[in-house]
Amino acid sequence: MIDAIDELHEPVADLAQHLESWLRTHVQVNAYASWSAQEGFGTHWDDHDVTVVQVEGSKHWRLFGPTRIAPMHRDIAHPEVPPEQPIADLVLEPGDVLYLPRGWWHAVSADQGVHSLHLTCGLTPHTGADLIGWLSEMLRDSEQVRADLPLHAGPGAQAAYVELLREHLVAALEEPGLLERFAAARDAEDLGRLRPSLPYLDGMPADPKVRVRLTTGRARLTFAADGEGAVVVRFAAAGQEVDFDPVPSTKGWARPFPPGRCWRPGGNGRVPQDAMNVTQGTDNAPSPRERRQHR
Repeated sequence: MIDAIDELHEPVADLAQHLESWLRTHVQVNAYASWSAQEGFGTHWDDHDVTVVQVEGSKHWRLFGPTRIAPMHRDIAHPEVPPEQPIADLVLEPGDVLYLPRGWWHAVSADQGVHSLHLTCGLTPHTGADLIGWLSEMLRDSEQVRADLPLHAGPGAQAAYVELLREHLVAALEEPGLLERFAAARDAEDLGRLRPSLPYLDGMPADPKVRVRLTTGRARLTFAADGEGAVVVRFAAAGQEVDFDPVPSTKGWARPFPPGRCWRPGGNGRVPQDAMNVTQGTDNAPSPRERRQHR
């Protein structure tokens, strides 16, 4: 078993990056090689969704289904034991793909008389608990939310405080586009994978011949408003935001996204996978006007 092989092998990193761009979630890929029929982990479940890709040989999968819907890594209960008989019994051959939701019990073995190599792509879920945690960070703008809890006040004052918090939380949950804002914030925070940048260790020269490659598949390019209300083009990736001055036409500066495909801000704002390599320098490119840490 090799954990996080997507950080070691570039073709697998490209696979993970494609999945991240498409599914808008973090992906870690593990590699599993087997030479015997012995089960490595027994019958178990995972706290994240998985997509399995059989690379070589064959692997026998027995699927038992869930006994707790959507279990979490930090949960208040554990799933009950699985049933004795599987609901699906199948063998994966090279090129086969299997999707398993989190919480599904399964047992895996290479008992077909041949060795086996497969990749497991673990997909980190976004849950309601994550959304509420993110909202708690956003609500720190409110003086009432930042205030001390009235632990030593009377029952009436405590009830009034709880009601005030409820109103703040309900108002935040009712804001239009809340889930898209949450997903966009998570996209912009994704740091991607470590990629060598030799020979530039301490920064990159202002050389139009230098090609810049994004290390994340979840970068976003959108129209936005700056602090003064002016329309800007905003690039968000790896925990950073860069605003560009708008230009009369976006056609020119869209050209740095090869191969041969222009892409303009709009839609869901995600940068397509074929735009992962970006060439610095273009006569029509807007200039950066502001760089700040993304919250």
